[in-house]
Amino acid sequence: MHARELLVRGEAVPDQMIARMLHIKMHSPEVAHHGYILDGFPLMDENLMKLRDQMETMKNWPLPPDYVINIRIPDNDLINRRQEEKIDPVTGTLYIKEQYAPTPVEKVTGKQQTGGDDDDVSDIDEDADNDDEEVEEEEQVTDEFFSPVPTEIVERLVMRPEDLMPDVTDSIQFFKDQLLRMLEEYMASLPQSYLVELDGNMSPTILFEQLLERLNAYALRRAALVQRFFPPEEEEEEIPQETNEMDNEEEEGEKAIRGDALRAEETPPADEMETEELMASLTGSNVLSNKYKWQRSRWLRLDPVALKQGNRIPGRQDLAVHFMDKIFVLSSKESLKEFQKNPRRYIIQPRAPCKLFLYGPRSSGIEQLAQDIGKKYNATVIDMVSYAQPKMDELRQQYIDTIKNEVQRATIDKLQLQADTEAAEKAQEATTSKTEDKIDEEPEPLTREDNETTTDPNDFEQTEKATNPDEDEQQPQTSAERSSPPPTERSSPPPAERSPPPTERSSPPPAERSSRPSSALSQPPAERSSRPSSARSPPPASTEVPREDLRGLGPEDEKTQVEPIGQITADHPEVKKAVEQAIEEARNAAVNIPADVYTELMCKAIQNIEQEQREKNPNGPLFGNWIFVNFPYDNEILTLLNEKNIHPDDVLVLQDSHPQLEALQKRWYKANRFEVDKEIREREEREANERRIRDEEQKRRMEEMKLIAEQERNERLAERQRKIDAGEPVDDEDETDEKEMEQAILEDRNYEPKKEDFIDKIPETIPEEDESMSKDLDKDKSSIASGLDLNRAPPSISPIPFDQEILPPAGIEQETFIQQARNDITRINDLMKTVSSVYNLEPIYIELMKEDGEKLKTNEELFQEAYDALEKQFKYIPLEHENNEEDVDEEEETGNEDEEGDNEEEEEEVVDLFKSDRKKHLGDTSIYDPVALFEKNILVPGKPDFTVSYKSKTYRFANEDNRSLFLQTPLKYLPIDKPPTLPAMRLVLVGPEGAGKSLHGRELAIKYNTFHIKFRDRLQELIIGKTKMKIGPEYNETRDEPDPEEEEQKADKPIDETEELTADEENIKAYLQDGEPLAPEILDKIVKPWWTEEPYRSRGIVLEGFPSTEDETVYMIDNQLLPDIAIQLDAENNDILKRILPKRMEQWRTKMQLRKEKRMKNKAKKDRDKKKATDERRAELILERDKRIEAGETVEEDEIEQILASEFQIDEEEGDIIQDEEDADTAKGRIGEMIEQQANDAKEKIEGVKKVFQQEYVPFAIVNASDKPRYVKNRISKKIERFTTLRQNVFERVYSIKSQLAQQLIDIGYLHYSKFGKFCPVSLHNGDCFPPPYGPDKTPCTVIYRKYVYYLADDEARNEFIKNPLFYIRRPPPKSLIPVKIAIVGPPKSGKTTVTKRIVQEMGCVRLSLGDGIRYILEKQRQTILGKEMQEILIKGNEISPEIAIRCLEVALMNAKCQTRGFILDGFPLTKKHVELLVEKGIIPFKLFELECDLTECTIRAMKDRTDPNRQFPLPDSPEAISYKNAIYQNEILPVRQWYTEEHKNWMNINAKNNKWFIWDKILQETSNVTKKIQNYIERKSFNKAASIADLCISPQELLNRLGEYEHYCPVSLTLRDELVDCSATTKTDYTAEYRGRYYRMAGPKELQLFLDDPERFAPVEPRKILPAQNRRPHRRTEAEAKAMFPKPIEFASYCPVTYLDGGKRYEYLVLGQQEFAVEYRDKLYFLLNEEAREKFMRQPEKYWNIRLPNKLPPPKNPIDLLNLPCLGYLEQTIATAIIKSLTATGCFKPKFPFLSIQTSALIYMAYHLKAYNTKSSDYIRRKFRRKLYIFEEQCELISYLAKKTTVRYKDPNKQPPDYNVKYETFFALRQNVPTLNWLT
Repeated sequence: MHARELLVRGEAVPDQMIARMLHIKMHSPEVAHHGYILDGFPLMDENLMKLRDQMETMKNWPLPPDYVINIRIPDNDLINRRQEEKIDPVTGTLYIKEQYAPTPVEKVTGKQQTGGDDDDVSDIDEDADNDDEEVEEEEQVTDEFFSPVPTEIVERLVMRPEDLMPDVTDSIQFFKDQLLRMLEEYMASLPQSYLVELDGNMSPTILFEQLLERLNAYALRRAALVQRFFPPEEEEEEIPQETNEMDNEEEEGEKAIRGDALRAEETPPADEMETEELMASLTGSNVLSNKYKWQRSRWLRLDPVALKQGNRIPGRQDLAVHFMDKIFVLSSKESLKEFQKNPRRYIIQPRAPCKLFLYGPRSSGIEQLAQDIGKKYNATVIDMVSYAQPKMDELRQQYIDTIKNEVQRATIDKLQLQADTEAAEKAQEATTSKTEDKIDEEPEPLTREDNETTTDPNDFEQTEKATNPDEDEQQPQTSAERSSPPPTERSSPPPAERSPPPTERSSPPPAERSSRPSSALSQPPAERSSRPSSARSPPPASTEVPREDLRGLGPEDEKTQVEPIGQITADHPEVKKAVEQAIEEARNAAVNIPADVYTELMCKAIQNIEQEQREKNPNGPLFGNWIFVNFPYDNEILTLLNEKNIHPDDVLVLQDSHPQLEALQKRWYKANRFEVDKEIREREEREANERRIRDEEQKRRMEEMKLIAEQERNERLAERQRKIDAGEPVDDEDETDEKEMEQAILEDRNYEPKKEDFIDKIPETIPEEDESMSKDLDKDKSSIASGLDLNRAPPSISPIPFDQEILPPAGIEQETFIQQARNDITRINDLMKTVSSVYNLEPIYIELMKEDGEKLKTNEELFQEAYDALEKQFKYIPLEHENNEEDVDEEEETGNEDEEGDNEEEEEEVVDLFKSDRKKHLGDTSIYDPVALFEKNILVPGKPDFTVSYKSKTYRFANEDNRSLFLQTPLKYLPIDKPPTLPAMRLVLVGPEGAGKSLHGRELAIKYNTFHIKFRDRLQELIIGKTKMKIGPEYNETRDEPDPEEEEQKADKPIDETEELTADEENIKAYLQDGEPLAPEILDKIVKPWWTEEPYRSRGIVLEGFPSTEDETVYMIDNQLLPDIAIQLDAENNDILKRILPKRMEQWRTKMQLRKEKRMKNKAKKDRDKKKATDERRAELILERDKRIEAGETVEEDEIEQILASEFQIDEEEGDIIQDEEDADTAKGRIGEMIEQQANDAKEKIEGVKKVFQQEYVPFAIVNASDKPRYVKNRISKKIERFTTLRQNVFERVYSIKSQLAQQLIDIGYLHYSKFGKFCPVSLHNGDCFPPPYGPDKTPCTVIYRKYVYYLADDEARNEFIKNPLFYIRRPPPKSLIPVKIAIVGPPKSGKTTVTKRIVQEMGCVRLSLGDGIRYILEKQRQTILGKEMQEILIKGNEISPEIAIRCLEVALMNAKCQTRGFILDGFPLTKKHVELLVEKGIIPFKLFELECDLTECTIRAMKDRTDPNRQFPLPDSPEAISYKNAIYQNEILPVRQWYTEEHKNWMNINAKNNKWFIWDKILQETSNVTKKIQNYIERKSFNKAASIADLCISPQELLNRLGEYEHYCPVSLTLRDELVDCSATTKTDYTAEYRGRYYRMAGPKELQLFLDDPERFAPVEPRKILPAQNRRPHRRTEAEAKAMFPKPIEFASYCPVTYLDGGKRYEYLVLGQQEFAVEYRDKLYFLLNEEAREKFMRQPEKYWNIRLPNKLPPPKNPIDLLNLPCLGYLEQTIATAIIKSLTATGCFKPKFPFLSIQTSALIYMAYHLKAYNTKSSDYIRRKFRRKLYIFEEQCELISYLAKKTTVRYKDPNKQPPDYNVKYETFFALRQNVPTLNWLT
């Protein structure tokens, strides 16, 4: 009986049924998707299952509870609620008193709340800190739950019996006794974040709101619902979400979708749209935002539920739904119902099982393709030949049995009739012999061995001919035929006409299969053999058997026919022979299976496969996974399959579109080459033999003709001779005939056979022949010429390797194959027409030949193409965009348009698409062309004009060609399981000379390990080998003008031909010198390798100086040699002059110096030549003068000098050159103008470069390079940051979105929470462990990245995340959310409230005090027992006790915000009573901060507050009140501080005099550190790892109770070093770890880390190192304890054993131990030298305890009186240390007092130091002289201060430091006030 029936009958549902229903529901698909909320479990009744078993069952559910909601309510309040509860007997609804009898709520004022006595509350809640807070009155919220109940309902309400006393108390007590403890244990085992506690006294509406607030803090995503695009019509009932699964408990929801009558009821609407039109209309329908539209699913219009079952059924548009972000179209209401239960099981699945029909002509490889597809899809290839063989054998056997019986009966009747006839006519011998003659003349039955024409089952044409005989040959059936017709059969697909070779096992193509005739195929042999004689007259009706039915009777059986007359039986030899012959013919006859039988066989085969598939995978598809090859081959079978609802998913056809079927010929010849060549050779040999026989016969006949002709000639000659002899006349004609005959005979005798007479042409196998073949042919020709052996075999047909694709040789074999293939193709085409009409499927055609039309596709290529074609319909199709602009709602963006550019410098921004298109959802390659990235490994920005949409993402391309390539094969250019591979960095630096390109390019190359390429330097390297100098305007100043003489000398020398420049080099030289453009061919050789060749391709480049013109930029664009970013270094001309001009001037000076030196050198040479010529001329003139003198002529004295002066005049050119030389100022001006002109020209050209780059969307940035290099470097780094340090994010896109829209998209499943939930990943990386405090005044900054929503704390964090998303998403996810639990205490006016407010603002937690808790109860829960009790106390004017105040605080802490964000106790706890109550309630703050502030500071702050203008009311903050409160605080806080310090060690003191920012940061830092430790503890415990318990508020008693087997000893030290390290000296848990519920203490941080890394090594289940027994452990003993042990002797004679053993047991290391460092071990007492030695002994007592004392001991040491020491010894033992410290301090300070010498200053400083640090003096004296020492040091520092601040020039006193005048006057005042003796005393 069902639960519903029980409830209708008024009976209770038994617990067993409830448990069963719960079990079914928990395992249902809707629970797996939607989740559950379980109430009322475990069951209170233990009859069916114990409570603990129910708890275990709950833990073992497929989906155990994630969160436990514990609603807490006091017992008294629950009892009152139960007693006042009533039920409506009509509806069964329960009502509480607040619903049916609400009481008006009076608004309580603050004075009423506090009872008018502020002093009472002030003792509990700190008034001084709360005085400045305004109490805001909360608005009273109207609760929908407490809406008025109609009067008619109130009048019929009654109480339930179980709500009466004492049943209420009994049920509550039973719950607490039986179930509560187990539930508490279960809740304690859960992490704190999974336990939600609510206050049951709140109204259900408020409870629900608080629950949602609590759950929203954990970023829980709602179950995504399946929503319909088109709401159901009014008459159509909406499919309910909740179904009655209990009606059929075993139903699992996997209902098969079959083509039955139920489905036929749902007909699709008449106005169904096409798939593309439907998808386009649904994409933008019912969207939350135009930017986030619905996307097409992988299945497009196919029903996903049907696909899960294995069927492909198109869906109906009225049943279109959207789930998450995808569109799904269902085909029926049942499918929609199943899909709504749990859509994930239908969308998270592989491709549906395949149901395929494969067709292909013979030798097309269709069988291998079927095997490959079946292996890929795990499908079964059904061989109908083998599968139908049993049925064929069965039909054949039936046919044979029928033939056997019919022939046996006919033969017996025939023989019996024959015997009777012979007996009757025995007397008539002549008649009998005639009858026998007639029998002998009767033709023998046509068998397969003679002339019978049988139907070849492998020949489709013969089958057609046999099954469709001519009408004139159709004969009426005999009686035997009519009585036993042949079986109506259909032949199975027979084997091929020729058996396929072993290399290819091909199934028969359709053309080879016999088609089904209109009547039965293959008639019985009796029927076929009777046709020739059926026209004869029939025998007598009763006795005579037709003679044609008598088989096997002939002349050879005459003896057996002559038998005595008797009864003929089946054992008669003739009967046996006839039967055997008929059976043999029946076996060889073709059996045709009817179409309906074949259809049944196919259905059975499919059912078997599907059944086997379901058994292997019960949860898998129900249908499909079968493949038929070349079957069905008949249109009627296709029609019958369609009637049985068996549809293939796809029909795939292999075809050869070549007119001559070259692909099929090549495949056929390649697979059967050996057999084909063998047949050709046999045929050629046979033809050659036939020709040889014909030739021999012809030669024989010719010989005979020759003999006859010779004989006739001889006769004619004889006749002629006779006539001549007889004198008879001879005719000339005879003579002519005779000559012709002689010539013919002569020709016959000289006849030689020709090659073509004996050997046929060698068939052409391939167009080209190799050398060996040609050599063989030549050899054959020579052999033929010399004399051919006609008996040898013909040459090899095809010596070509077998793996080559060649056409078969021409011949009958090729023609036969082509004809058969054409028949196959014709039949397949006819079938495809039927497939298209019957199944409404378009067959998939695959060509066998490649696109080039020359090569065949391999089997792998065919399979891949077939697989792609089959999967194409399930793959996303790229859509070409005409208008690429997307619709973006203004509401969905955050509107932060200028978030990235507010702080930019005054420079031109990078021009790219990253910012302009940041709202568009681009693909995996962002703005870059995926085709160029894949093929060239270059980042080429795509243009908005060339876009394609693929998977709802937009891809951009550089040109139309790339877009076309992407549209064809998008998956080729997109990464599948990893992000795209980034190419190496490529940067371009352009700018005028002197802008700093080389400097910054070199630094960038070094920093990023790339190549730095200077384009002009590279060009210089190419031609400098011939030019011998650098070319360019910048090198003009380094080149001097050539000397004419040197030019003449060079002209005289022969020109070396190797020094001539090529055309390319001339072009380069012209480019460098005059700026002429470079040819594209030169750029191809120089520039292109930097992008395409290694090592540049993998390491990247920094290219300097290219492109420099617009033409060069266009060249880069055309060849797609684009940089990641182009940087223009822009500098002012003045700055460029400052950088370049000095270098150019230095070059000019060097040039001028070289020119001067050359001129001086030339001048000296000319002077030498002139002097030499002058001397020679003077000698000549002297000789002439002497001759003239001798001749008596008069000669003037200066004649020679005049002549020389006239002949050798002074060279004026030198002076002119000196005058024409350019001076420095002129050169500076000229060079400066040239530099400015070059800079301006370069800037103009760069403008063209910039224009072209920006047109192609290449990022182009302009950097101000006029500043210092380090500033420019920082600017460049900032510009290229996205392509260098953040290069991994080049393809990443982050989209801003409003938080409200993001939440809506998350709720519907369109987007998802990230792994960080609502934590900020940037803040987590920065060290924060709390989620940002989002609220109405602080909305989160949300962004979308890869379908995930990330919550950022603020705009700055969002900008950081957008810059580098990959870095932040790779951070570990946040740990569990731990609410803040701290307390801040301190004296009045110490700043507690100020600090608390700031922390609340930062963390979003709740500030609570005792007053807040009391007010919370009075405002929210006045009707509760606690609220009424407090009202009574306040009305009476009594003080609220601490117990009630703590109860109020406990209820207030159940607020949702307190449980999620935490709380801060402000000014609480203050007394030991408070501490005890808090511990009793389990309220333990993680950290308590005490703000220390003295009374003076508190009083000063109170006085300042009294003058605050914002103060409205007077407060008790007078100095007396502050002093009184401070005294109370100091008295009460001491035990509180002591308790928390000793028990939980969570007390921390902070100096409140520090500035408030320091205090805030300190508290936040400590709180964060404690929270991180708790998070680490919870995380490690969840993974069963060891965890540190530092700062977890573990009490000493708990630590002692849970100590492990090593107690207080360190297990790491014991395991690694065998040391006993006792950690019991302190109760701190800084180095304590928990493992397996036990505590282990460590010696230090290193040991703790080792234990945490491998706890199993140091604390295994079975310890490797066992702790010694208690009596074998060392124990420390104090000096008093050691004295108390007297007279126990001291071991080792009071010497220290540690010092002695560690010193190598040497004599000098025998040192007496000290009594205060005593150790007891093994009941023996040892004295150690110091604490270090005692620690060593405690760690390794076994090492030191049993050392043998040496025989020789040092003498005892007796004390010596200091007064008896000499002076130096006395000083050394008394004041030496003090003097050394004083001297050291003097040397470090180096005192120099104003107006005193250095020596005097040093002595005074030493005196002060000795007085200040004299240990024998009193504290007052020491403090006094320390003060004097400090003043002396300040006065000494006046000299250095004034020397530093005093300037030579006058300085305005207002500009001097404030204390300058004071120190200046003090300095001069010390002249009269130097230290004296009084100073020292």
